[in-house]
Amino acid sequence: MIARIATTKILQLASVFKSIAIVIIDQGTTLLPIEIKAGKTVNSDFFKTLTYWNKLSGESSGLIVYAGEQEEDRSTGIGVVNWFNLMKKEIL
Repeated sequence: MIARIATTKILQLASVFKSIAIVIIDQGTTLLPIEIKAGKTVNSDFFKTLTYWNKLSGESSGLIVYAGEQEEDRSTGIGVVNWFNLMKKEIL
């Protein structure tokens, strides 16, 4: 039920804003910043916020979720995934 409520809220926010940043903290100390983008084409601007966050936090990972088809894992630790395939990707 919580996942359904969160998904609904995220979709509402995505319809209003160009991008949404989500930070997941598990029971340990792992931080996984996730940024949702409305675009269908990956460009260098997609990575600015997560790169800045990683610099501030000392982390080296992140995930861009977007509407395009290309998926990749970058050498910076930031992955790119299509939102259709997000549930298939093991993120934690």
